[in-house]
Amino acid sequence: MQTLDAFYDEIYKKFHAPSYAGKNFNALWDILTDLSWLINRSRYIVFFQNAEVILIKEQEKALQGFLEILEAVGREWSQPVQQSEWWDRPAMPFHSILQVKALSASCFPRAVPVIGAV
Repeated sequence: MQTLDAFYDEIYKKFHAPSYAGKNFNALWDILTDLSWLINRSRYIVFFQNAEVILIKEQEKALQGFLEILEAVGREWSQPVQQSEWWDRPAMPFHSILQVKALSASCFPRAVPVIGAV
């Protein structure tokens, strides 16, 4: 997931995203806030191992944009949807865990809290 193409390919594969999903942050937000094809879920936990290399071959704003998407998606899932429609749902947890090597944690933007570095 070091380049944007590889990043979108891997995330969409893991989330079983529809084939029409675009390769941009707006499409990623749409995919991660829908997930209606993953039936009977009560929570989502997204785990990224070796996160220090995510989008490392792109400009830093790409990683920052991805982190902002994860934060926004978490906020979206934390709110119930009650519009008397088939897509109504209760508030649901959506947690993102990004595991980095302790020595590489400094590569991440300062806005990302590093917890439990050993």
